[in-house]
Amino acid sequence: MTRLILLPGMDGTGDCFEPFLEQLDSSIPRTVISYDIQHPFNYAELEIQVRNQLPTDETFVILGESFSGPIAISIAANPPANLIGAIFVCTFARNPFPIFNGVQEIIAKLPLKLAPFFIIQHFILGRYSTSSLKKMLAQAIAKVSNDVFQIRAKAALTVDYSNLARQIKIKCLSIVASEDLLISSATSEHLAHGIRNIEIEKIKAPHFVLQVAPQLAAQTVQRFLEKCGTDSKR
Repeated sequence: MTRLILLPGMDGTGDCFEPFLEQLDSSIPRTVISYDIQHPFNYAELEIQVRNQLPTDETFVILGESFSGPIAISIAANPPANLIGAIFVCTFARNPFPIFNGVQEIIAKLPLKLAPFFIIQHFILGRYSTSSLKKMLAQAIAKVSNDVFQIRAKAALTVDYSNLARQIKIKCLSIVASEDLLISSATSEHLAHGIRNIEIEKIKAPHFVLQVAPQLAAQTVQRFLEKCGTDSKR
């Protein structure tokens, strides 16, 4: 059975995968790779940490949610032999907010963790906000230091893995949220355009698509895992 490796959003805790994992078929082996919540690391450093935790004795598919998309792109572009697929969830290959080009250093120095929570939940949950989802999001954010958020924000605003995306040869899936207020359709299209072998699945949901529409997202991921597993046996 193909293992699913999950890389989390900007909080890096992996806690917010819970609604999705509850809907995923229990027979599917899964591993959530969490990031250090106190010490800041850039994309290259985080990728090294992720690669050191990837399985070596079984086939796997990697899933990069939001902030982790570039890490999944880089690994898929230079994959271990047993990586048979990649899933990109509401993510990007290059700076998703070009309006901030030239001021990334300033943005990264802002006390991002102190931003009003109602603004954060608006962009992450949109009109699908519920008390349980707000609580889950707030608890994940509370665990992470402001220094870590600042470094990760700078990384996201300065990354450009477009060339790496064009090098990907394994089977890929892009899950796009139709009501995503963070990642624009142009950003999603740019990512998909660079990858030769990619499927696109649109789900009616906000940026937190795995959390707001966990059942549909799980079904979509399971179908992709089955395709990857079948193709790898040919």
